[in-house]
Amino acid sequence: MPLAQRSAGCRLHVLSEEEVAQVRSVELDGRLQWVRVGPDLCDVARLDEAADLFYDADDVLCQ
Repeated sequence: MPLAQRSAGCRLHVLSEEEVAQVRSVELDGRLQWVRVGPDLCDVARLDEAADLFYDADDVLCQ
C-alpha cells in the first residue's frame, strides 16, 4: 500500500476485503496504530498496555 501524505481536512480511504488482507501495518500522523499479528490487525496501544502488565522496571531480570 502506498503511504499517503496527510493534509488539512477530512479524508477517508475505504479498503476492500482483499486490500485489508494485504495490509501489514497502519500509521496515522506518523504513529504506528495497527500492526498485523498472524491473520489479524492488532491495536498497538492495546499491545503496549498488555506488555506493561508483564514488565516491572524494578525487576532485576528485566535490566
